[in-house]
Amino acid sequence: MKEIISAWWVREILNDEISKVMAVTAGLGSGKTHGGTEWFHRLVRINNESKFSAYLQPTYQKVMDTAIPTYQKVLQQFDRTEGLHYKIIKSPHPKLVYLDQRVKHEVHFLSAETPKRIVGAQYSHAMEDEAGANDVEARRALRVRLNRDPSAIRRQFLIVGAPQGVNEFADEFDSETLPGWNIDHSRDHYLDRVVEGVMVRKRRFIVWTDDNPFVTKEYIIELQDTYGHNPNLIQSYRYGRFCPLTEKAVFGAYMPQKHDVDGYEANPHNDIIMKWDFNAQPLAWVASQKFVSDFPVRRHTFVSLHEANEGATNLDDSCVEFSYKFPPERFGETPIYLYGDRTGHAQSHKVSGSDFENVKLYLNKLGFRHVVIKAQRQVAPEASSVEALNRLFLNGVYLVHKRCRMLRRGLMATKWKDGERKIEKPSGETHTHHPDAVKYWAWQERNNLQVYKRILGKN
Repeated sequence: MKEIISAWWVREILNDEISKVMAVTAGLGSGKTHGGTEWFHRLVRINNESKFSAYLQPTYQKVMDTAIPTYQKVLQQFDRTEGLHYKIIKSPHPKLVYLDQRVKHEVHFLSAETPKRIVGAQYSHAMEDEAGANDVEARRALRVRLNRDPSAIRRQFLIVGAPQGVNEFADEFDSETLPGWNIDHSRDHYLDRVVEGVMVRKRRFIVWTDDNPFVTKEYIIELQDTYGHNPNLIQSYRYGRFCPLTEKAVFGAYMPQKHDVDGYEANPHNDIIMKWDFNAQPLAWVASQKFVSDFPVRRHTFVSLHEANEGATNLDDSCVEFSYKFPPERFGETPIYLYGDRTGHAQSHKVSGSDFENVKLYLNKLGFRHVVIKAQRQVAPEASSVEALNRLFLNGVYLVHKRCRMLRRGLMATKWKDGERKIEKPSGETHTHHPDAVKYWAWQERNNLQVYKRILGKN
């Protein structure tokens, strides 16, 4: 058998035959999803007489772009080949079927968006990923589906995720503050309770980003640069500890684990929504496109794909940066819609025309032939525009590509003033600029951004 070198915490959970529920609170980039999936695969082999297991993600999008690709990488490590040893079925319900066992075991990929759908099957074991971003009802619904499979040898539930503030995940597994936990080991804690005469053990592992040998120094620097404005974010997103994150947070509905994505690339057939904040030095813009997904039902998702992040202070330089990221030879015929704050309509005393008019002029000169100014002249109320953007995050129809580092940082760093519904903007700050650009658009288009109700059928 091929030797697999596992992370320290993966070895521990693989050797643990006692704990019913285990949690891994881990930093971003720590390898928590990969390590958890490795454990999951090994338990499929142990529970080889069982028919079903469950793998829970925050959204169906994460099932498709994270869970299934990660599972395939893990199986490749074990020299398993798709079509020979396993197959993947994506519709109507995503699952992975093992073909190389007497009992063709099915891994059911579930979404925490729809906890009421977690019914029916008897699961031998289960894993929940990105637990800090999930609806606790989905976790509870999944947990009660365990311990019902008489053919399972190890009925265990593994919960992994970066801590996302003090929430239901912390209420159960913040071993550093909750009573009764044994914390003799600095990063391996357990809690023993007797329930109706039976000893039940929970276990928690604290995993650092730095534990992953494949994490580069550049990634650590980016992590510190993105979240270093708030020491608690570093404690959570690098060192896997529960800390309050949302005190005074403006965009509290934004969760990196849920809303940050890879995989999307600009499509010349999709309109480009270019959102500006002109009250900023350097200038800030964010460019998004709308994508259509047919799974689990047809829905529209807006994804921020690129941003201004090269320090341009002039409109023409900012437009040149845009042309690098959306080359006119590919996107010259793509409609570009300009949004932003109302000051962009004001006439400049330095050059003729308004900022919006000059952006359109510069983009036309660069080869973009279909540029339309959509920004209104009305004042966008601050609290209402924040609410509009938060609602998009809550409904899962606005996502942020991981390359948009300045937007991601701004969404986490922007705070309310003490006792006021006004954004705190200290002199010289830059982190509010990119979120400002997006919230102007969200407010203006709030009536057009219809959230399509997901009709997923009845159980």
